[in-house]
Amino acid sequence: MPQTRSRPPPQAPAGPFRGAIGSTSGWFSDTMGYLNDGPMGNTGPAFPQSKPRRRRRSVPTGGKACLTVRERKLHDQLKKDGRPKSGRAGTYVYYMRKGRQCWRRYVVPKDPRTAAQRRSRVIFGGASKTWGADGLLTYEQRDAWYAQGAKTRSLSRLGSSGSLTGQQDFVGRNCAKGQRERGVRLEPLK
Repeated sequence: MPQTRSRPPPQAPAGPFRGAIGSTSGWFSDTMGYLNDGPMGNTGPAFPQSKPRRRRRSVPTGGKACLTVRERKLHDQLKKDGRPKSGRAGTYVYYMRKGRQCWRRYVVPKDPRTAAQRRSRVIFGGASKTWGADGLLTYEQRDAWYAQGAKTRSLSRLGSSGSLTGQQDFVGRNCAKGQRERGVRLEPLK
């Protein structure tokens, strides 16, 4: 008669429950006994979880968790005002979306300092210094920029816009993409 291999007899589970289960039979109970017998014993799951779960927090983790009394009063006062708002006030940023007033907490923006950003900032700074420097622009040139700026309207924000100053028009036109390669324009376009 050929010899057959039989399974070893079922073992009681390891750990604090040893001997609590009397006789178990069947393949599943044998397998579970083997899986849980190891260096960990019955202290954890048979198969480790892929990611440990994180506890959810009700308080935001970045920055201050609570508003001060002063900030809360300012926010309540601006909410009750009823007029549309845009921009930052205290720790809130107000904006319009689909005709409705919205607000969110202010977050310090990231500044990756890319080559294009640095180049644009250098050009903007150069145009501002040119306007402010004595002797580079004559009074007639400044007056021409003031007149040109008075003809140019700013972009509408919350339904209001106005004319530009001479400095705003000078810096804006000298920082424009097409003007960058040609250098600083001292005279406005006629």
